[in-house]
Amino acid sequence: MLNHQRIKIFKQLVQTASYAPHFISTVVFVGMMKLMLSPSTGVVNIVLKKIGFEPIFFFGSEDLFYGLYAWSSLWQSLGWSAIVYIGALSGINPELHESAKIDGASIWKRILHIDIPGIAPTIIILLSSVALKL
Repeated sequence: MLNHQRIKIFKQLVQTASYAPHFISTVVFVGMMKLMLSPSTGVVNIVLKKIGFEPIFFFGSEDLFYGLYAWSSLWQSLGWSAIVYIGALSGINPELHESAKIDGASIWKRILHIDIPGIAPTIIILLSSVALKL
């Protein structure tokens, strides 16, 4: 969907926010997570307190650790994956989109029936590499 985004500033903002974690070392990344999830000063727990919930000690809970590890790995690899996906999307023949537009296909139909099948091998390779990390 980012490839079809028309608002250039929004596209650039999302790209920068998603690419940045890939270029940050794992140690710094875990430090950032620790700051965001701190039971006393973390943004997540401050929001939880404001809506009436008790703060959660994310890094001290055995049950939450695997989820934190998996989500942090996904978040850190999101930027590189986005670069690869956008590269794969550039390999799709633009004439397919033009003919689909002429036939009356909406943007969602074109994504579903042209883009996703066109990058399916890339999706499988990237998902398998993420699964191997976990």
